[in-house]
Amino acid sequence: MVNEIPDYSNIQFSLSDMNRFLKDSNFTLSEADSKKLNTIFGKYDKVNEKGENKPDGILSKNENREKFLKDLDKEMPELSNKLLEFFIILDIVEEDRELKKVKEPNKGFDTKI
Repeated sequence: MVNEIPDYSNIQFSLSDMNRFLKDSNFTLSEADSKKLNTIFGKYDKVNEKGENKPDGILSKNENREKFLKDLDKEMPELSNKLLEFFIILDIVEEDRELKKVKEPNKGFDTKI
């Protein structure tokens, strides 16, 4: 039987996507570890997509991702090591999104000379 490769083209730096990745990887978190992950994540999830001071379950690039990763590594090193694959995938997906934005033609501008 061939395992399907999960589609991570829409992943974000979110708890739900981390949990999905862990499930796809057959990595089980205990209830205590899940709560610990939620607590660490909650320390840094302070702003939503609109810039309002409300957590939204996603860590944007402006929400101290590095500090989250350091805390995770310190408090939960085994999980941090497992999520390294997730973070690599996320970096690739985010870079691809940025490149697509740059390559899109500017609407409203006449590019003909």
